[in-house]
Amino acid sequence: MSNVQAIIVTWNKKNDVIHLLDQLKTINYPKNSLDVAVVDNHSTDGTVQAIETDYPWVTLIRNRENLGGAGGFNAGMRWTLENRPDAEYLWLLDNDVLVDKDALKELVAVMDKTPRAAICCSRIMDIDNRHEMIEIGAFIDYNIGNIRRNMPSPEALQNPKAVFEVDYVAACSLLARTTLVREQGVWQEKFFIYWDDMEWGARFNAAGYKVLASNASVVYHPSWAGRVADRSAVWRNYYRTRNSLWFYNNYSAGLKRRLLLARMVLQLTGIAQIIS
Repeated sequence: MSNVQAIIVTWNKKNDVIHLLDQLKTINYPKNSLDVAVVDNHSTDGTVQAIETDYPWVTLIRNRENLGGAGGFNAGMRWTLENRPDAEYLWLLDNDVLVDKDALKELVAVMDKTPRAAICCSRIMDIDNRHEMIEIGAFIDYNIGNIRRNMPSPEALQNPKAVFEVDYVAACSLLARTTLVREQGVWQEKFFIYWDDMEWGARFNAAGYKVLASNASVVYHPSWAGRVADRSAVWRNYYRTRNSLWFYNNYSAGLKRRLLLARMVLQLTGIAQIIS
């Protein structure tokens, strides 16, 4: 079985991380083929102490400050590239995700049979409503400067072995091919949060590699609808706005880029709603 390095990034979510680590001990994957690393973004809730005491089999990477999702995952990926030369895949996991017992096995199966695939994600289900799908990959709309979920047909979703080719996948449960991470690089660290996984998918696609989503690999995650709708947090708005503008400025060109960025600025400042 392929060797996998799981990387979990956390900041002040001790209970969630502990729950996930307990789950990873029981998944259907050979124990000698899976190593787990937790990247702690300078938590103050006892996360580090709990892992050091009760989970000695976990590699703990301690950042001296909160580097966000981008910096955290980069720290874990760089550590793996330097210290785990036998790791064929990197499994990026949110700290508050719950994984189906076969989630990793199904991701590896897709990647093993698709050599041109750079990354593959799980089908993400709502942790509070287990029959509701949050996402199974998504597409980037270069015409209006937005994103849209992959919405397969009901027939496709009923096929447990269906695999979808998309523009990007969320790092909620994302398996990346180590050789291509070495080739294409890790995340844009300056993003801190938001658009980091989107840019990675676009980068792999631009290099001619596939970005996939597996219907057979299932994880459960809190809905992010509330966070997307929350406009009260200035820092969230800042990173969403800055990073989306950076992305489209770098992944579009010419007159189309200028028109797209102008449209996005109008939308982001609310002027579009006033004049429409």
